[in-house]
Amino acid sequence: MKFSALALDYDGTIAVDGVFNPAVRDAVGEARRRGIVVFISDFYESPEVIVRTIEPLRFHGNEVVLFHILDPKEIRPEFREPATLVDLETQERVEITPEYVRDEYRQKMGAHMEALRDKARGSGMDYHLLVTDRPLDDSLREYLSIRQGRD
Repeated sequence: MKFSALALDYDGTIAVDGVFNPAVRDAVGEARRRGIVVFISDFYESPEVIVRTIEPLRFHGNEVVLFHILDPKEIRPEFREPATLVDLETQERVEITPEYVRDEYRQKMGAHMEALRDKARGSGMDYHLLVTDRPLDDSLREYLSIRQGRD
């Protein structure tokens, strides 16, 4: 299998209103030869949109790996008082309470991660969570060990 690399100027969005992000669309178009295509992202998008957008790469015979990179505070944030969060990309502001974070947010984040994992694997893609408080080489070694065990 030939190895080639494609670097994308990727702003974090897979698609907007059903239109592919140009960087992702270009990656799908460039991957004409069989190979391994790796996406590293926080995947803050609907799991359905992510998989539907990336899935064409599988149809060309590529192996697709999704590395879902998150900070532990994105998975299990802790707030002791109400706060205003500002989205760095859209500048949208959201008021939150500690109760919301403890109860609803954690449940929603867990459901999002589970849905992305299940939809990716259901489409024949690999999914692996990379948490930033863990050394990268440990996480990659774990992924490769899991992958080797499947072969």
